[in-house]
Amino acid sequence: MFKSSYTEQGSIVTITFVGDIILSNSEEIKGVFRQCLENGPEIVGIDCKGAHTMDSSGLGMFIGFSKDAAQKNARIVIMDLPEGISRLFNMSKLDTYFDLMTRQDFQKTYLK
Repeated sequence: MFKSSYTEQGSIVTITFVGDIILSNSEEIKGVFRQCLENGPEIVGIDCKGAHTMDSSGLGMFIGFSKDAAQKNARIVIMDLPEGISRLFNMSKLDTYFDLMTRQDFQKTYLK
């Protein structure tokens, strides 16, 4: 089962994904992200603490999110990657492509 939600605080949107970030959930995941970009946020935080797994299409979605955000002059920050997904980001060198941090650091940095 996959669930998503988001909150807006000024120019910052925080999306929370719970479940599997995989091909079969891609339409819902992409839909939530597109909806969050509609109001032109400066920062989009993606909280992955509740994510269970991510496949190659999930990685592709995140790369696509980065491109979509850049077109809107928004920055993506990914929070609290579970260990297995963090290893996937490291192996694919996406840890150098994205801003990765804990939710606590995100709140200190952006939600002052």
